[in-house]
Amino acid sequence: EWKPFRTGEPPTPLELLQLAVPSACFLLDVPRLRQNEESALRTLLTRLCKDALLLGFGLPQDAAKVAAEGLGRMEAARCLDLQEDVKRPSGGNGLAEILRTSLHRSLPKEEQQLRTVMKIVNQHDKELRDLEAWSCHTFLLPKEQGLGKELLQAMTSWKARIPDKGAHPLGPPRWTVAGTVAQALLQDEANLGKLAEFKALHESMTTLQDMEQSIQLAMARETRDGKVLLKLRPQVKTQAEWAPALEILGTAVTSQGGEIKSGPAPPSALIRQIADKKE
Repeated sequence: EWKPFRTGEPPTPLELLQLAVPSACFLLDVPRLRQNEESALRTLLTRLCKDALLLGFGLPQDAAKVAAEGLGRMEAARCLDLQEDVKRPSGGNGLAEILRTSLHRSLPKEEQQLRTVMKIVNQHDKELRDLEAWSCHTFLLPKEQGLGKELLQAMTSWKARIPDKGAHPLGPPRWTVAGTVAQALLQDEANLGKLAEFKALHESMTTLQDMEQSIQLAMARETRDGKVLLKLRPQVKTQAEWAPALEILGTAVTSQGGEIKSGPAPPSALIRQIADKKE
């Protein structure tokens, strides 16, 4: 493998060499090997070009590149280029065409469509998880004490009031979660000196519904390993008020044995099942 280059530009160097035998597959970092083991690399490739039959796709181009780098010259008679076998008037050279010409099997149209959908879903899920990690503040709290315990109690009360019909009397759970966090931070007098703007923002609110002005996303739930997962995303216009509060919250969480999470969440069980089927 090597990076593409335009006509008139100097050729890019060989970057990666992929070699496979029935029992193993090797990926050789050519630039690094040329720094420290160029003689051994050249000996290996010379032996391969001389003593082995080479099988692959697009081998003439690969052979020319290896030779141009001074690493060995492959004899055309020893190279079996599978790409020639899958070139057909249809012009297809993908998985479906390889199956048809090499194994005399067809790839069902539904399976091809399913693979495409799975690929799109996997990519979309990854982008969403990356975006959430970038935009949210995520914490893992112990559930037996402090804020973690208060959040679980608040969510238990919220769930107990879910009506059979109609909207929840307390609104969406994010109002309850964010309100519980704000109340816990403002109850500690040691924090008030740093939270003047945060306090002013929330003291001006007269109903739980007013929390919508402060928070865009807030959720709290118990994890399988017995911790409390807390995610917060303030409204854009209240980022400045929330900044010192989130800093204080992070310090409090870690002092209680919790964690501040920064990377994207792992894929959900459904996405993992899709990925397994894709494989």
